[in-house]
Amino acid sequence: ALQSMPVKCVLILGGKDKGNDYSEIDQLVKDKCHTLIFMGLHNEKLREHFSALGYADAAEQPNAENRFFDTDNLHDAVTNAYHAANEGDTVLLSPCCASFDLFHSYEDRGEQFMKAVREL
Repeated sequence: ALQSMPVKCVLILGGKDKGNDYSEIDQLVKDKCHTLIFMGLHNEKLREHFSALGYADAAEQPNAENRFFDTDNLHDAVTNAYHAANEGDTVLLSPCCASFDLFHSYEDRGEQFMKAVREL
């Protein structure tokens, strides 16, 4: 999904990690994402990996050029993404993880995402 993004984006990712190797998307993230939104109940691995890649915790460094927000639900993820996006950016929901910690299925995830966007 990141490869298809023609503009900078805010990436919403996360969920239940099953031994994922996030280094596979490092260059794409660095090239295309100024903000990451971690959405899940256990974001420790995401925080650690992307901190090492140069992304700062927005709670600690709100004005960092490359930052991440840590959330545990889709509503907060969408709200943070909305406020972090610049004019012309895309907000991309591409979890990179299983979402069973927050959603019943990928359909449920998509429906909840659309609902959260409409409620902005």
